[in-house]
Amino acid sequence: MRLWKFVPAMALAFYAHVAMAQGWIEYVNTEDLFAVNFPGEPMVEEFTYVTEYGSMLPAKRFYAEDASGLYQVKVVDMHTTSRPEGRQGVELRGSIAQAATAIRQTGEVTYDAYSEIQVIPGHQLQVTLPDGRRNFAQIHYHDHRLYIVEAIVPPNMPPPAHFQASLSIINEEGLAIRYTGEGFYQFPDARPVLSIGGQVVTTEAEALDIINSGASVEGQEP
Repeated sequence: MRLWKFVPAMALAFYAHVAMAQGWIEYVNTEDLFAVNFPGEPMVEEFTYVTEYGSMLPAKRFYAEDASGLYQVKVVDMHTTSRPEGRQGVELRGSIAQAATAIRQTGEVTYDAYSEIQVIPGHQLQVTLPDGRRNFAQIHYHDHRLYIVEAIVPPNMPPPAHFQASLSIINEEGLAIRYTGEGFYQFPDARPVLSIGGQVVTTEAEALDIINSGASVEGQEP
């Protein structure tokens, strides 16, 4: 359940067109493993993120701003915490809840619900800040990384669908990760998605078979 599903398709296309026309770029980060559209090359700053258990973790903030608002992605590296080995599960799995609680405390919550991206669980919030601006936030945890994504827009601005709908969690090759299957308590293996000759493939063997048959690569995620 992602924000853009509430925006009519025509409006979404219009916002995306206007955004890209005004200098928006597709930003792909193969180190922190995410991709998103920004209004220009983002600034990057490092900071320390403190978990509810007191672990002080390295984190980065990627942000860019234009007249339509402030857009930022915070990535927290949770590979090493101060919790004893074997007892880090609650800290990791609870990281989304902690981040959501912090955002709720910044203003009046108008939307608060579970969310997914590429079948990766998360949470989505909309908060009206004391100065009237609105924060459209989504939070996801994947492979020991916590992603806190926020679009803070002026009052009466339309929802930043072009930003939130562009978010993708990727692998080291820059391909979007998508989970398959019906795993409930745990996910099945993630597989990068590639479209070759109009066929969606998820393994190297499948890709080689299609390429050897003479088909060309048409694009990434369908």
